Amino acid sequence: MNYARCLSTMALHFKCNPLELADEQILDYLHHLTKQSKSSSLSYCKHTLYGLRFAYKVEGMKPRLITLPSLKLPKNFQLY
Repeated sequence: MNYARCLSTMALHFKCNPLELADEQILDYLHHLTKQSKSSSLSYCKHTLYGLRFAYKVEGMKPRLITLPSLKLPKNFQLY
């Protein structure tokens, strides 16, 4: 469900199907997300990117090499 919500937000932002976007537009959008206070979480960016990857697979499209932008993590953040 998160994938669909992230892709619909992306579609509203660009006013087009996210599958029609160029790699540069997608990267710019992911960087844009990191600048917004309400959705600057790493998980939101991941859901957006993974949603795109899933949509490419479902539509039979060739996978693209799009990576997550680096985010500044809080100092008390711990990886397990």
